[in-house]
Amino acid sequence: MGSDRGQGALTAVLLVLRSGALARMLGTRADRAVRRVRPSVDPEAWAEACLNFRADISATFRRGFPRSVFAYCRMLAADLLVLVLCLRFVGVGPEEASLADIAIAHAFDYYPFTLFPFSGLGVVDAVILASLVSTGDTALEAAVVAALIVWRVFTVLVPVLLGARAVATWRRTLPTPLTHRPPRDRSGRTTPLVHHAWR
Repeated sequence: MGSDRGQGALTAVLLVLRSGALARMLGTRADRAVRRVRPSVDPEAWAEACLNFRADISATFRRGFPRSVFAYCRMLAADLLVLVLCLRFVGVGPEEASLADIAIAHAFDYYPFTLFPFSGLGVVDAVILASLVSTGDTALEAAVVAALIVWRVFTVLVPVLLGARAVATWRRTLPTPLTHRPPRDRSGRTTPLVHHAWR
């Protein structure tokens, strides 16, 4: 489900990049769909927005898209490596779950369910557990559950804690805003500010 939506979004972007006329047509058709709910939408504004979107991303898409795909593949490989290390750490060896079995469970069972909150926490773990246990022995269930808990700690909890610490550090290092205090007379009372108009 998640991969289908990603492919649909990529297809729409590629169609918009193909030509300006196609981008205008997509904007106009999207406007017609939205006007059924909100009649005040301007079709020309939507068409111009599509053209502006095409102009903004056409300059960097051909250079940035391969880099983003490469970065995404590296993220998948790192996530798979952490899962393999967690399984090996709790004692699930290559005889019980080979690298191919783990990769299949990770790629084909895991990523369609990341549509759910927290990367499919709970749902994804159950799917991976069922996939690994079905390829091996049911006695591996306890060890795989322990490995999935450790994997979730490293892939979900640790990034959240590091992000919270980074935000806290960033907020502490922000410069304090200067406060403008009204002037005081000799008795300590505040005096109103008088704005002189230049003539």
